[in-house]
This record gives sequence, structure tokens and C-alpha cells, in this order.
Amino acid sequence: MSRKEWQDITFANDFIFGQVLSRNPELAKKLAEIITGRKIKSISIPKDQHAIKMTYNGKGVRFDVYFEDDTNTKYDLEMQASSNYNLPKRSRYYQSMIDQKALNKGNDYDLLPNSYVIFICMDDPFKSDPDKSGLVKYSFENICRENGKPLNDGAYKIFINASAKATEVTPDLKELVEYLNSGKVTDDLSKEIDTAVEDIKKDEEVVTMFYTLQDKIRDERAEAREEGLLQGRAEGRAEERIESTIRTALMFNATEDQIVDALTQQCDLTPDEARKRIEEYQKQNNG
Repeated sequence: MSRKEWQDITFANDFIFGQVLSRNPELAKKLAEIITGRKIKSISIPKDQHAIKMTYNGKGVRFDVYFEDDTNTKYDLEMQASSNYNLPKRSRYYQSMIDQKALNKGNDYDLLPNSYVIFICMDDPFKSDPDKSGLVKYSFENICRENGKPLNDGAYKIFINASAKATEVTPDLKELVEYLNSGKVTDDLSKEIDTAVEDIKKDEEVVTMFYTLQDKIRDERAEAREEGLLQGRAEGRAEERIESTIRTALMFNATEDQIVDALTQQCDLTPDEARKRIEEYQKQNNG
């Protein structure tokens, strides 16, 4: 990515999204309020945020933005700018990881806090009707199929569809969706987000972090080509190169989508093959 491309990067990029909200807790709180409809007094981002990102059990998970509010409710905000691959089951697994982190051994289940897993998608994650843009907001909780009674297990999942026509939603959610789509500042919320994005892009620590990851991926690709390991599917997979690519990406807290992109570009894998290899790697390296 060139410097110009870096300057053109937006809030819809998951790296920028995570950096902006992790460094601006009040903005993260505001987005959580807008999306969930809850009034939140305050939030705290755990000091072990990076440890949470690198905690793996089986397939594992890396949260974009994880925090808790003053009622001990947990939140995971995810920016889904590209692939909406298997989001329902991904959200289920992400919620299980929150539960695992929140409940200590020997604690009663009554202590399990409420949690929200929120995916902000740039297009409709469900595509129920190709002739329509879908809903702006899809909210899910467990209910009884026979009488509609909620289970009240405290597990909530929300999917925002930024491509939908923002009708019949709150003004703040409408503004958020329109900003994600156009990148244009139209009101206080979009101005606050845009200012935070521009500040992050000027932060040399963030720039260095981003380009270090980019350089690592580029070096891996060049080395793989020099060693002749990218010979195509017919000549078999370069197992060592695949593992090295995954390992390097995880060291820099890359998202699953970023690792998939690296594997498809460097190791000639399809997205489905890449996700399978990531899963296999995580299982092998967790005993």
C-alpha cells in the first residue's frame, strides 16, 4: 500500500476501525449506544486487550474492539469490510469466547454477564432478497420457537448493513450508515469519527505498525517466490510457507480476513482453503 492509499483509507478498514475505537473509548461507547439502543454510563477497555486478541482455543478469535460497560455487559465490535463468510456461526463462536473469558473457574453461571457481538458490514450479510437492499439492522436473541418467549440468556447479536437505505432507524444510526457508505461528513457523529480517523492516520506509531505488517507480508511473498514455493495447486502446497505466513500475520494481530488475503495471494489458496488451513494451524499450535 502506497502512502496515498494510506491517506485514502477509511473507517471501514478493520485495522483503522480497531485503532480508532480502542484509542477513543468515548466514541466506542457512543457507537455501542447507537447500535444497541442502550444508554451506557461508561466503558472500560481491558488492559489485556492485546492478550484477548491473541487468545486461541480451537479455531480462536481476534476481536477488533472489545470492552465492557459500567453494568459489566461485554461488547465486541467487528468491522466487516469485505467477506461476510459464515457470519452467523462466527458470531456464535465469538460470543462463546467472550463467555469463556468472562467466567472464572468455579463461578456460578448467574455471574455470566450479558454480551453483544456486533458486526458492521458494508453490504447485506443475509441477502434475503436480491432486489432489495435489506435491513439496516438485524438483531438476534434466543427465543422459544413455540411461543416466542425469550430465553433471557443475555446473549445478543447485531448485524449492521451499511448498504441498506437508512429508513425507519434512529437519526444517529442513519448518519453512521451514510458516513460508512460515502465517507462524507454531514453532522456531529460523522465529524467526530472522521476527525478520529485522520488523527490515527497521522500517528507515526500506528503508521509504523501498519507498514510493518505490510512489509512482513511482502517479504514473505518475495521469499516464497525466490524459493520457488509458489508453483500452483497442481504441484502441491508449500506447507512451510503457509505456516510461516499464518504465524507472521498472527504475530501482528492480523484479522482472519487479512490472513485469508495473504494466503490467497502468497500461497495460491482459495478463500475456503485458506480458512481451513488457519483453523488447522490454530488447532496444531494449541496442543
